[in-house]
Amino acid sequence: MGGQRSAPARTSRRKGDPQPLSTQPGHSWKYLYERLTEKRFQQLCGALLRHEDPTIRLYPVGMSDGGRDATGRGADGATGGLIYQVKWTKDRIQNPVAWLKKAVEGEAENIERLVTKGATRYVLMTCVAGTSTPDKGTMDRLDSEFATLSERFGINMQPLWQADIDGMVDAAPDAIKWSYQEMLAGHDLIRFLIHGSGVEGRAAEMRTTLLKVMKNQGAEDAKVKFSQADLDQTPLADVFVDVQAEVVAGPRAAPDLLGLSAYQDRTSGALAYLLTTSMPYTVVRGEPGQGKSTLGQYLCQVHRAEILPADDVSEISSGGYNPGEPKLPFRIDLRHYASWLEGVDPFDDDPLGERRPKRRRGAERGLEHFLAHYCHFYSGGRTVTVEQIQDLLDRYPTLLLLDGLDEVGDQGLRSHVVSEVDRLIRRLGAVHRRRTQVVVTTRPNSSSQPEPSQDVFEYVRLRPMSPTMQKEYLRKWAAVNGLPPARRRKLTKVFLGRTAEEHIAQLSANPMHLTILLYLINKRGEAVPTARTAIYSAYMDALMDREIERDQIDKDDVDRVHETTSWLGWRMQSGVETDASLGKLPLKRIRTELFAYLQEVEGPEQLLDKLFKASADRFWALTSKEGETYEFAVQPVREYFAARYLAKYAGMLSEPVLKGDLLAHLVQRSYWLNTTLFFAGFADPNEIGGLVMGLEDALEEGRHPLQVRVALWALLRDGIFAPVSRTQRKAVGLLTDDLSLCLVSPADHPDQFAMLPEGLGASEFSTALCDVIEKNRGVSRDRTLAAARLLGEIGPHHDDLNAWFESALLTADGSEEEVLLSLGAVHRRLRVSDQRADALHLTSAPSRRAALAIGAIPASGTIQEAKLLEAVISGEASDISTTSVTPGGCLLRAVRPHRFIDLAKPDGEPSFVVATAHLENIQSDQRARQQVFKRLISADSRYERVKHSSLFRRGQQGSTAPWQDTAREIAAIHGPCWLATEIALIGVVNGFVRTGGSFDPAKPALGPGMDYGVFVQTLRKGQDESWWRDQSTAMDDAHSKLAWVAGLLVSAGAETITALLPVLETFIDSFTADEHWNLLQGLSRISASGLSPHTRPGSLRTAAALPSGLLLQTANTRLRAALALFVVELGTEDRIETLDIAALVQLTQFGAASWPAHRALTARLVHDQTYESLQAVRDCGRDAVVVLPDKKPTGFPAQHMETILAEPLAYPSALVEAAERWHSRGHVETPLTQVGVSEGWLPNV
Repeated sequence: MGGQRSAPARTSRRKGDPQPLSTQPGHSWKYLYERLTEKRFQQLCGALLRHEDPTIRLYPVGMSDGGRDATGRGADGATGGLIYQVKWTKDRIQNPVAWLKKAVEGEAENIERLVTKGATRYVLMTCVAGTSTPDKGTMDRLDSEFATLSERFGINMQPLWQADIDGMVDAAPDAIKWSYQEMLAGHDLIRFLIHGSGVEGRAAEMRTTLLKVMKNQGAEDAKVKFSQADLDQTPLADVFVDVQAEVVAGPRAAPDLLGLSAYQDRTSGALAYLLTTSMPYTVVRGEPGQGKSTLGQYLCQVHRAEILPADDVSEISSGGYNPGEPKLPFRIDLRHYASWLEGVDPFDDDPLGERRPKRRRGAERGLEHFLAHYCHFYSGGRTVTVEQIQDLLDRYPTLLLLDGLDEVGDQGLRSHVVSEVDRLIRRLGAVHRRRTQVVVTTRPNSSSQPEPSQDVFEYVRLRPMSPTMQKEYLRKWAAVNGLPPARRRKLTKVFLGRTAEEHIAQLSANPMHLTILLYLINKRGEAVPTARTAIYSAYMDALMDREIERDQIDKDDVDRVHETTSWLGWRMQSGVETDASLGKLPLKRIRTELFAYLQEVEGPEQLLDKLFKASADRFWALTSKEGETYEFAVQPVREYFAARYLAKYAGMLSEPVLKGDLLAHLVQRSYWLNTTLFFAGFADPNEIGGLVMGLEDALEEGRHPLQVRVALWALLRDGIFAPVSRTQRKAVGLLTDDLSLCLVSPADHPDQFAMLPEGLGASEFSTALCDVIEKNRGVSRDRTLAAARLLGEIGPHHDDLNAWFESALLTADGSEEEVLLSLGAVHRRLRVSDQRADALHLTSAPSRRAALAIGAIPASGTIQEAKLLEAVISGEASDISTTSVTPGGCLLRAVRPHRFIDLAKPDGEPSFVVATAHLENIQSDQRARQQVFKRLISADSRYERVKHSSLFRRGQQGSTAPWQDTAREIAAIHGPCWLATEIALIGVVNGFVRTGGSFDPAKPALGPGMDYGVFVQTLRKGQDESWWRDQSTAMDDAHSKLAWVAGLLVSAGAETITALLPVLETFIDSFTADEHWNLLQGLSRISASGLSPHTRPGSLRTAAALPSGLLLQTANTRLRAALALFVVELGTEDRIETLDIAALVQLTQFGAASWPAHRALTARLVHDQTYESLQAVRDCGRDAVVVLPDKKPTGFPAQHMETILAEPLAYPSALVEAAERWHSRGHVETPLTQVGVSEGWLPNV
């Protein structure tokens, strides 16, 4: 599964607030000891010890015990030779090694006394989790500390971490576990609920209810829910195929959850992933018919099969899948919840009846209230209270499968549903409720509709079925349909032949379309259409023919059956746009409305019963699932008939309507996107040009910029314009304006802009973008680069483009070369030949960075190779991802500073804790580490020492050795340089390790002959003003001054820095622009990492947070830019009120290192909303990484949004996306039925 690109924003937390123990790195979540008290945990440990050894003596809790919570026989059999001490906490411990060491040292007097009395072994039992990283992890580090303590006290000492206690509990009998049931989690807690709940009243009350709910909904979910395909009696397990998925985005404001996301399996199927992931909250996006609901059904079934007693699972099959941790599953249709919010009972056969629904308000809207009603229904009417539901969610592992957010068509109602989902998550708790899994399924969000908070939800996208999966499904489909071997072989042969065609291959990657294709191939052989709408039409015709043969439908009534079924599809689909309950209707209401329709269109009213019977038979279109209530079995079938009605019957009574005009209405409404695709498929070739005109009108109107572009992209992928090449070129041309270049991104938004097939617009789009690049290369740099980025994302490698790129480089001077190389860098697929690389000028830092980004490989010994190496050791290329195998490229991938930031962070923490433009994902570096070092060592054996120094070696765990030793070895080859200095500085600020490593005491800490070991050790001790001032007098070369400035800023206190401001100004003014840039980028990475003692108070004793007033004590912009990195508060939206807007704008010119100013100006725009703030954010530029709220800030001017959207390439891309989102949500469209009736092309029924 794929990863995410943007950095998370850390959630704000009041200083001093303790985090729960469950957030401790290494926490197993097997047992929640923090739910016990200190006394209860000691009693648990005693019970576990007595279970293992009945001779263990336990001492009363809460009394003075002389350092003994329990004692046992020593190795020599002497009583009291073995001492047990218990240490419990409910909070996360920042430094477990120091905390546990301090606990032992606090018992020093007792331990010494016990040793004199014959104690030979001391065991410390703790609920705190340890980490197992070799040498670096807390377990190995504490072993080292305990070895020292053992020598000191003369007794063998051993810790028992949480993992050790877990193992003891695993082996303990249920009698012990259930005596401490409040600590139970996962399967053990569910076992207690199902089998041991007689022990406790609260569990016993819910046991029967839950068993009935799971059995009843399990029976409902056991079969395939696609009656038209003759599969509605087929066990789901017999045809289920686990499609693959990819992570679109991790939770952006929950670093603890992001750490979990980083370690998930990225190659498994969606079901396997959801069964094993430790991510608690997931949104699953999938195209219509891609199997989202089926996935939800089966996910719940697997959990039910694991939990229910054996005699209750006759209809429930897990198909061989096993959950990593069983959970109590609840599958909820969000359209039912939406109806319930509006006062309609979704479980009633006639939910409205004669009553007028009363909308629910206040706390009664909560999901827990609906869950109580849901359990009441599925348990057969048992009384269930919201208090019981909340207790259930609080105590037991639970799966809430919230299915079909996209089926809530009304935007206001959808917003309410999403808000209640987010409120539920807040009530559950963002971290310590990981045992509750919430999965929301929905279609891709084509117009920024409300969705669950991206702060805590991971977003996952279902991928198209691979050819292998399609063949697997074909085999299962053939088996359940009883096809004999000969017909199976023929089916397979025809299927493989037809899927060689590009469009058929694309359609067959969707499970529902594949089911229809297989049905048609089995019936018709080669005579299968190639387009979505045509395939559905052929499928419905085949079903109609079957019903005529069975005398279920009279052949004279076929046209009327099509019309009435299409109208019912339209009626239900349009009804759900405003009322989620109208997706299914009671028979009485359908008869009434169908009679009214036939009166309006002057149809045969006397045939009403006959027509309805034909339309409602389960083998045709409608199905009855609940008594006298009817609905379409699956949503795409309903959408097909709604589209058919619009295409064939709209405007037939009075006002004719063009398909292009109807399309303009449809594409403005995200709810109608899939209907739009069916509708456009009904257009004849001479109507396709009109469709493009309708799209032009919608784009020009500009009410929903993203939604219209997503619809246009989907129409291209569906091959709507392919029959007329000129029209297809015109359609793709609509996507080359500035706003499209900003919003369209298959790489960043694959769920909205899936890859275009070559024959369905990709080729024409590539040509159009090449024209944009050629026309704008010397006119608009932003437009050229935006077009190059999109060109690199949409299509295959183009030889013509690469030839043009090489040719242009051949005649380019230095400045033009920089533009061309930058174009190649954002394109990502353009490459420069080795011969051309030898002739590059590389006269500027941007050109050198771009050359590395495109993987340039100049010949060995050339000046170009030397320039790329210098770009790396000077630090100017540290944020560049490269595949270059030059010495510079290899060195960058081997010892990039980011690796040493990660090495300094606790396991699972992200590299950066604020959103910046710094490179974040260095996994490719890690994978290539051995290979690049092999290349470096083959060229210079001294790199062998660099390789070994960058790891913790024996005796160095928990020390600064990897940082200072690596810097020393780099300097031994290249001399003191910024690359080595930045690595050493990370060691200086690392508050999680002790000072230690190699050094040469004969060398100075600073200056041309500096030793990085001395540098690290000296700065970590803390130096006063006089030391820094004395050192400054000896700093003559540029690098020495860089190291002096950086060392002072990261390690000295505010008073020292204030006193030395004049020296700082002098040094910073002496730097070249490139030197100053490199300095800022390195300091920025350290600050954004959260390691700096100024932004992470308490991590280093020698420094504290810098006051914001420091910025006013210098007018030097270069110096202010550096100071701002250590004045800013990471945990808040720091607006840096000390500086005015003009001063902040001056700080936006330093690339990724400008993030403090970018954040401050964005925060001011959101809160102040002035035109001055808007222009200031514009000065940040398109590449600035900023974070905007999902919802429009109250009072944010519409004029601001229009200004941003009118000039999108001038503003940060995140602001453009936010402005589009706010602008689009501000335009609430009139329901399509009302539009059609008012304009006269729909009957007023």
